[in-house]
Amino acid sequence: MGEEGTPKTEMINPALLDGVSANFIVKGPSGVEKAYPMRAVTVTIGRSDQCDIAVKDSSMSGRHAEISKINGEIRVKDMGSANGIWLNGERVDDVELFDGDVLRLGQTSIRQARRDKASLAAFVAAARESQKSKPCAAAVDKVGDVARTLNSLGKPSTATPPKGDEARRLVAGYRELAKTYDRLAVSISQFAAQSTASAAALTGSAEQIADAEIKSRVAEAQELIEQRTQVTNAFVSDWKKLSQATNNYANQLDQAFLQGNRSVYPDVDRGVQAKTATEVLVACNRSFDRAKVAVEDKLRDLDEVAGGGAPAE
Repeated sequence: MGEEGTPKTEMINPALLDGVSANFIVKGPSGVEKAYPMRAVTVTIGRSDQCDIAVKDSSMSGRHAEISKINGEIRVKDMGSANGIWLNGERVDDVELFDGDVLRLGQTSIRQARRDKASLAAFVAAARESQKSKPCAAAVDKVGDVARTLNSLGKPSTATPPKGDEARRLVAGYRELAKTYDRLAVSISQFAAQSTASAAALTGSAEQIADAEIKSRVAEAQELIEQRTQVTNAFVSDWKKLSQATNNYANQLDQAFLQGNRSVYPDVDRGVQAKTATEVLVACNRSFDRAKVAVEDKLRDLDEVAGGGAPAE
């Protein structure tokens, strides 16, 4: 076997094995790559089905080599194979492995998958940080202002139609409320954009994970985080609907009280056809808190995976 066939891939970072499993990407003679988790301090590699990493490679011995973690070091040892172990193009018998090392056994190469614990920890930390921001909080003060404005405006009544300056005050007041709701929607849209950027960063962390089971659990967390993000989007949508409905109502007041169009009186009496500002805020708080709890429960599950080694089979 010549050195020219040695793949330029990564081996293992010893520091990343503390308390957790490693992942090895094994590429056999067929060219197919397969991931193997290191769930113990020692794994055996060879052609035999009894090995932890068994490869259909006729140029490998039944029990070709083993990789162990010893006193914090990661070492590879030849178990008396016929064709030996090649590390970075040189034949070795027992040697410590470092970053950038490449193993070749027969026609099989072994490299490290990017370590899952660090990536998982980064994902959990970023996801938990995103939990601190609550879009509903951005509207609390404004909702209080809106309540005071509505109280000062009073409820328009077609039974005693306002005239002149009073009618103009009502129309102007509701048009200004519509603008307030629209400004809130714009402000919270910026929050939503930050949430989207945060979700993209979380996806980047998740993509570093190779272990299929951990990746599956992270995908579940991402789905819950997306549901939390959708609460923000719904919050924005509710404010936009309220803005539009309030502006429509202001136009109806104009038609009824300033233009004297009695045909719109039923519309005036029905009021603004959307959730009130208070209802919008309450719905956001309820939905966001529920979504936040679901995310936190999943993050605690991932904490156990990150802190306790590989997930159970």
